[in-house]
Amino acid sequence: MGTPRLCDPSVEPTHTTQPIPDRIAHFRVREKLGEDAFGAIYLGDDENDRERGPLRIRVLPESVHLEPDRRARLIADAQRAMAIDHPGLAAIYDVGDDPRGLYLVSAPVKGRTLRAFVEDAKQVDLAETLRIAQELTSALGAVHREGLVHGVLSDERVLLDDAGRVHVIDLGLAELVRPVASAEADAVKPDEARRVLDARTDVYAIAAMIYEALTGTRVSTNELSSDPPEQLPALPPAMHAKTPSSLVTLLQRATSRDRAERPEDADRFQAALAQIDLPTEPLGEQIAETRKDVLKGTSNAWIVGASVAIALVLTFVLVLVIGGT
Repeated sequence: MGTPRLCDPSVEPTHTTQPIPDRIAHFRVREKLGEDAFGAIYLGDDENDRERGPLRIRVLPESVHLEPDRRARLIADAQRAMAIDHPGLAAIYDVGDDPRGLYLVSAPVKGRTLRAFVEDAKQVDLAETLRIAQELTSALGAVHREGLVHGVLSDERVLLDDAGRVHVIDLGLAELVRPVASAEADAVKPDEARRVLDARTDVYAIAAMIYEALTGTRVSTNELSSDPPEQLPALPPAMHAKTPSSLVTLLQRATSRDRAERPEDADRFQAALAQIDLPTEPLGEQIAETRKDVLKGTSNAWIVGASVAIALVLTFVLVLVIGGT
């Protein structure tokens, strides 16, 4: 029996007439999984380490032309990311050059995207949303502590496995979207905050995904896609009424156009999330009250029964006394 085909839920399968390469560097290609704005993705095996199993190989597109210093920075960042060991991150195994372009090799992840999960659920309940957010901030915290940033975080690059655990993919692409500073841009907008790519960029994306999960409404997770960054729409009144005010405030801060207002990194975002108390469910309150009533009723019934029994005993004793006299 052959090896089951591994799909990549983060990209759409592509049907192309271009031949699939036999190999990329020292990786033998099995098949093409798909393609997106950041290049083609293949499934392959490391010929230098056949025990490792199938790997996800991303080859950056030919249209990506990086200056030598930015190219070197991308490779250096990917090499630093290889040292990060976190269950919520798809590990990077290799980065290098090939005649087809730069390539990044990572662990494949089986699961479905957060986008698909939210679309199926319509709205994700508050407790589940906060659980996902905690796992997401934990994974990104490991990245930020290394002085790195994801940079292209979105609901298509967050996967949930069969157990519902979070896995973040496509680490190592930040340099492709880093704004290029220029004297001309500084002269045009001298008084405005410079568009930068740092941990607060990921914080913005995490907050946007929390909003999507709670409301079922898609919003941009990329603050760099508009200048100034988009702010989250207000929560629908019904949703606002049952969402802790501390969470509403945190989402507003995390997507503020004033970057200084945002949590500095994912660790601080996670700490703020941990302070949010889930509201008591009305059904739970009803169950508690019903339980109290039942216990109270049981207690009252026992008292009445005991009183009747005592009265009967006293009556019987009185009859015996009178009869004896």
